[in-house]
Amino acid sequence: MQTFSARVNNRERAGRAPYNFVPLPDKLRTVEAPPPADRYDKELLTGEIHLTLTAKTKFYTRGMWPLAEFQGHPKEKQNPNPFQVGNKLRLPGSSIRGMVRNLVEILSGSPPWPINDKRLFFRSIAAVPDPKNVTSFEPQAYEYKQRLLDRNGELNVHAGYIYTHWDEERKRVLWEVHPATTDPVTGRQWYRYRTFDKWLSKEVRFNPDGEFAIVTPAGRETGWLICSGPMPRKTKQWVVRGEDPAASALPIEDELVEAYKENGVTRDLKGRFEYSDRTRGMPCFYTVDPANKVTGFGHTAWFRMAYRRGPVDAIPLELRKDEKDWDFAQALFGRTADKKKNKEGARSRVFFEDGFHAQGPEQVGPEEIVVLGQPKPTTYQHYLVQPAEQLDQIRHWDGDFLSRGTPVLRGHKLYWHRPGVPLPKVDPSKENVISRIRPGLEGAVFRARVRFENLRKEELGALITALALPRDCAHHLGMGKPLGLGSFRIEVPLVLLMSPEKRYGAFLMPTNEGFELNCGLRPVTPEELVAFRDAFADWYQKGLNGDQIWGLKRFQELKALLTCGAEQATERWWNATRYLEFGSPEDYKDVKNYNEYNQVGYPENKPKLQKRRPLPPATQVLQMGDEIPKEKRPRFVKHAGR
Repeated sequence: MQTFSARVNNRERAGRAPYNFVPLPDKLRTVEAPPPADRYDKELLTGEIHLTLTAKTKFYTRGMWPLAEFQGHPKEKQNPNPFQVGNKLRLPGSSIRGMVRNLVEILSGSPPWPINDKRLFFRSIAAVPDPKNVTSFEPQAYEYKQRLLDRNGELNVHAGYIYTHWDEERKRVLWEVHPATTDPVTGRQWYRYRTFDKWLSKEVRFNPDGEFAIVTPAGRETGWLICSGPMPRKTKQWVVRGEDPAASALPIEDELVEAYKENGVTRDLKGRFEYSDRTRGMPCFYTVDPANKVTGFGHTAWFRMAYRRGPVDAIPLELRKDEKDWDFAQALFGRTADKKKNKEGARSRVFFEDGFHAQGPEQVGPEEIVVLGQPKPTTYQHYLVQPAEQLDQIRHWDGDFLSRGTPVLRGHKLYWHRPGVPLPKVDPSKENVISRIRPGLEGAVFRARVRFENLRKEELGALITALALPRDCAHHLGMGKPLGLGSFRIEVPLVLLMSPEKRYGAFLMPTNEGFELNCGLRPVTPEELVAFRDAFADWYQKGLNGDQIWGLKRFQELKALLTCGAEQATERWWNATRYLEFGSPEDYKDVKNYNEYNQVGYPENKPKLQKRRPLPPATQVLQMGDEIPKEKRPRFVKHAGR
């Protein structure tokens, strides 16, 4: 089982992005069920951890509308202000909790869970399966075309109409395909039609002419003309014959419907190219297996098709635990019970309070316009372990370029720290993709507290390890991480342990000035802190201490991604960890549609690149060798929306 991606030695094969991955653990680690939550166990540890969080960059956690303002705004409108209470900045305890839980999951080798189990869709469907064609070859092309073409290389796709209806017995909407009529002579259900029309779907009359249709008001056949979006030199569109009233409807499985809704939708400005739970009789193309079961569907014959495997399938079997078992993060942070699966639940034993502003700038910055995008795991050259940098060895979600081998998830995704990087300029007219935010400012300091109950020594050690990171490392908190927002340095000035006997043995305790409330708390000594960290390291790998654990190969990748030193505040670093873009360059009028995914460097006389360039491992990026691309972003006339 290979869980580490190979180093990339050729800079023309090296990808770049504002994120990278911590590889999956070497083995599955499970723990005992958490102790009962209705009593203190004197053999376990209860107390609190005090935190100081210092913003190394601007930061943003979305705030809530005050009730009066919310009632005056459309419900879908986002609040640009950060999280505040009484007009004072705060860091939500839930955000701090999510950040720490993610790190504990990575540190403890817990499997990444929950994980998106939706099937992903093929992209670049015009690619070719021949590796010798360096211009158009992509690894997924063979698998895609195997499922759409017959043995003679002809499209083996059916045509029909999507219908949906409410099923009262199952209490949900069901989707099905009603097949189109079949030409009794040629056996065709669809034809090609030459036109320059784009984004069009309408009923027409036509006359068949071999594989083509002649659309004319006087046509003897009825059907639908389907014209998809623009593509260079594309003139052939589609005509679908009318519905066959004698044919049986073919059900579409829920998994395919959900996959389509998640990744397979083709939209135009009017939304006419989108099937929904209200669709009644819209034309479609589809494929079936030998048992006539629908295996895929879409808007044209070259439709977007789902991979056979999904992200869950890319987790190696030896790293998949039984759902009834407890991993380290679940035992510490709790999980929901599921009686159907005989899965026990438990509440969290750690409780995160809000971070209160203590010093530094308390005001927020001016409103910024940004794009807060979503992950795109269809970029499989990043999200899967790549055994080599060569294009013909890149793995996609269904295997290599001949659909062999098993893909392995690359691991936990984290964003690079990029302090000081300017926020990219965004076209404010693109209201459907932009967000308006007013970030908090660098230098703001917050105080927070984490309370814990009934922890084992290694569990408290994991919390301390996740909070008190090595020197020059920082945490990420809030939104806008790809843009360089949300870097925080956390210090742990105080850890207190509570003795239940002392706390509940007396209400008050004597002091030099009289009496005070008896909390039963005492400070943890430096030696105890070291012992807790060592206990966690020894749990993870027998014989390790808290310092040695960061020397493990997997933890070196994590440490690289957490690094926030002087180098990360340089333009050189920002250029090496930015998104690639495309557009029309401002200072090269003759260069149109310049695409950094296909070229390194600027302008057009730089070498053309192969596609699907894998990300180098995080430690390799941190070293910033000559093989890591660091070119500046071209000055595009219109920003690409990143």
